Amino acid sequence: MTDPSKNNLAVSPLSRIRIGLLSALIAGAKVGFLESILVVATGSELTEWGVFTWAVIAYGLLALLIGLGYGTLGAVVSAVRKRRARLDRIYSFYLALTFTSMLLIIGRFRIIRDIYHEIPPGPSLDIKLLLGGIALFLFLHFLVLRFTLRVGPWKGLVRTGGSLIRFALIVVIAIVVSVVGGPSREEPEGKLTGGTAGGPNVLLIIIDTLRADHLPIYGYGSIETPAFDRLAADGIVYRKAFSQASWTKPSIASILTGLYPSTHQAIHKGSLLPDDVPTLAEALLEAGYFTVGLPNNENIFPIRNFQQGFQVYEALEPDFFFYATESAFHLTLYNQLRLVRERFLSQKKRVEHYYQDAAAVNRHAMPWVDRSKGGSFFLFLHYMEPHDPYFRHPYDGTGYARVNNPNPSPDLARTYRETYDGEIVYLDQHLGELFRYLEEEGLYRDLLIVLTSDHGEEFYEHEGWWHGTTLYEEQINVPLIIKLPGNAHAGTSTDGLVRSIDIAPSILSIAGASIPATVQGQSILPDSTGTVGAEAVYVFSEEDLEGNVLQSVRGVGWKLILANEGNPRGLEPEELYDLTSDPGESMNLSAGQPDIVTSLRERAAETRSLALGMAVQAQEKEMSDVERERLKALGYVQ
Repeated sequence: MTDPSKNNLAVSPLSRIRIGLLSALIAGAKVGFLESILVVATGSELTEWGVFTWAVIAYGLLALLIGLGYGTLGAVVSAVRKRRARLDRIYSFYLALTFTSMLLIIGRFRIIRDIYHEIPPGPSLDIKLLLGGIALFLFLHFLVLRFTLRVGPWKGLVRTGGSLIRFALIVVIAIVVSVVGGPSREEPEGKLTGGTAGGPNVLLIIIDTLRADHLPIYGYGSIETPAFDRLAADGIVYRKAFSQASWTKPSIASILTGLYPSTHQAIHKGSLLPDDVPTLAEALLEAGYFTVGLPNNENIFPIRNFQQGFQVYEALEPDFFFYATESAFHLTLYNQLRLVRERFLSQKKRVEHYYQDAAAVNRHAMPWVDRSKGGSFFLFLHYMEPHDPYFRHPYDGTGYARVNNPNPSPDLARTYRETYDGEIVYLDQHLGELFRYLEEEGLYRDLLIVLTSDHGEEFYEHEGWWHGTTLYEEQINVPLIIKLPGNAHAGTSTDGLVRSIDIAPSILSIAGASIPATVQGQSILPDSTGTVGAEAVYVFSEEDLEGNVLQSVRGVGWKLILANEGNPRGLEPEELYDLTSDPGESMNLSAGQPDIVTSLRERAAETRSLALGMAVQAQEKEMSDVERERLKALGYVQ
């Protein structure tokens, strides 16, 4: 064992900085490896494990900056105090300090997002993290110090070559894990053929962030959309269709399952769609359909377990920044670097950095149609226009993105709205291209086409922007067009209330497939006389995002919105609107209409109880104490 007394040397300021850098490099690489394990462990079906390689290198490089700071501070302090120190103690101190600092920052972010769902419990969490961080630092410091005294020669730990070799070894291990551990993307050849179901071919088109009142078929006069108009002329337009949430993951999960968000539980940023939730694709697959999905948003990629029932589920990935892969997208560091790049450094926006545009979706979709048209197929297409960034067409680098400007000036509302409309026009051109292709292939007329959106968008109508934080009409009133085989009931419309959860049972009904008993929606297809199927008396929607826990219940005339106290959006706990006289929801009448508020609140509680019942009961035994207390505080469980 090396004699520690011989290590008690006067260490130069430059040596302290160098040791700070080298120890931080190793600490950062280890933190990156640990968060990569978390990403893989908490995700579903990752198509690759490049996260390990990217995280080890990126976190290691970031840690150099932290090590530089700690090393410089240590050099200044030692120069002032003129104290001698052991090199191994300096090394272990910096390594433990950098590792603990990075782990606490990442840990706090993930705990608040994934465990407390962005409603932090207060200062108690920070106190616990601080005490835990101190304990972790002391443990690592003395563990590393003890190791350096045992292995000898201790100087090897602080030599530049030795540290770089150890970092390179961690990188090699990460590369091996990335290559060997990642799943195969190959599809069995036998699956790449058409199905044998007896029902019509089915095309489900979900357009991200498209509010109904920005389409001419819903009375909007600022743009022309011939493809939407054509589909409406060939099908049934549902004028009062509403989503069950105002952001992508829970809303599309409701479309694909026929379940309320509180039932399917894919409601938070880190949530997965549970394995035991029956899906539309699973029911159609069982009925003999060849099932293909082309998701275009990370929230419904395979890592979120939305591939259930799809024989082919091809994620249309964007071009990720900084040479990252889709799995690396879920790292804390990647998202923070992306935010900094787009908010402060990027002067022009490229659509490929955010999603695959409508032209690309068509390029991916048409070969699958051609490949499966000999049999029965179910094709799910996901178009991202007009989701932000709102790009100017033809592309010139102009794009208005939430990540770039989360709280725009109200003066920008007109500019944003007009650019949003331009995205709809661009999308319409490519929908027209898709419909012409289907017609040329002899598929269009007998195809069942369902077109809808997951949610709308706000342009400061209620002093806010984007989506996911309110349940006002502009965020949940979505388009819904159903073109039946043979264009039956073409050109008709209905003003009855319908819901996104009604889409799956409607498709399954006409496809002749079994409707899972769990489905909470109902078929809204017309009967032989043209009368639309059962319409909803009330529409219930809900949200639990970024600290905003909301429910709304909407009848034909009245609408009640309930919000948690102290929500970040600043919504009142109860807001009641008479949509007949106030369709813009500008005057809260809750104080003067207590009976109506009580009635609608009871209706919301009844629906929420129904939605939560089976899901909460099934999960309560495995529910964490933190989640149970949170649900109790929100009134979800007793």
